[in-house]
Amino acid sequence: MDGTLPGNLSFELALVLLAAAIAVVPLFRRLGLVAVLAYLATGVLLGPHGVGAVSDPERILGASELGVIMLLFVIGLEVSPARLGLLRRPVFGAGGAQVLDLLIEPELLQKIWILRKLLHPMDEIGAMEFMLDKMKNTKSNDEFFSSMKR
Repeated sequence: MDGTLPGNLSFELALVLLAAAIAVVPLFRRLGLVAVLAYLATGVLLGPHGVGAVSDPERILGASELGVIMLLFVIGLEVSPARLGLLRRPVFGAGGAQVLDLLIEPELLQKIWILRKLLHPMDEIGAMEFMLDKMKNTKSNDEFFSSMKR
């Protein structure tokens, strides 16, 4: 091994990143937060929008790619399989909803969001009565969504 660091990362910058992480992780642990958040906060703090220790993103690109891999590894260590099982429905449900949002035409998606805003404050029975009333007055889904106004 020739002692080179990933990308254009200098030895001094690597030491600054390491020292900052060593200082911030115990603080986050004392606050009851996980180390992953400490690493993310350290990156934001030292980045171009923080103190500016790293003003050129190209300089730290290699280390940041390695950091993402390590972040995923640490998250994998901190989340137990039982917890993953509990999160299965919310994660896949929210992820599926985002995929569907990408597949639906923007005009129809806007009408769906309007409908969501209308239904959100209602209780279940009120929402069902509202939907049944609206559906009785329309002959098709297209007509139903056409009736939705801003």
